[in-house]
Amino acid sequence: MLQISPASTATKFTDGKLWNVARVCGRDDQQGPAAAAYIMKAFAGKNVAILNDKNTYGKGLADETRKAAQCGRFGEKMFESFNRGEIDFSAIVSRLKRENIDLVYVGGYPLESGLILRRCASRASRPF
Repeated sequence: MLQISPASTATKFTDGKLWNVARVCGRDDQQGPAAAAYIMKAFAGKNVAILNDKNTYGKGLADETRKAAQCGRFGEKMFESFNRGEIDFSAIVSRLKRENIDLVYVGGYPLESGLILRRCASRASRPF
């Protein structure tokens, strides 16, 4: 039986090189360096936070982005995890403000990212 995944980004999914397993999206170790390259170019000298939702997808993507940025001698100012399904991001947003973060990169799903953005916007005139 053939298995084709439209969304499995974890590197282990196809590392076994099974004949019947394929993916049609980029792996974390491809997406992370691409994101890091953009961040390093567009936000050089800025304060960057990398957040993740502790799940295989979000954490894998955030970890690979962080690893690639560090190889490029670009370190994030903040690396933080949250629980998928969380709705109160006041502690994370307070830290983002305190650290004067210019860019937030989220490894995770749109729901939590939107809630973080909404919380930021409600606390200041300039979210980031």
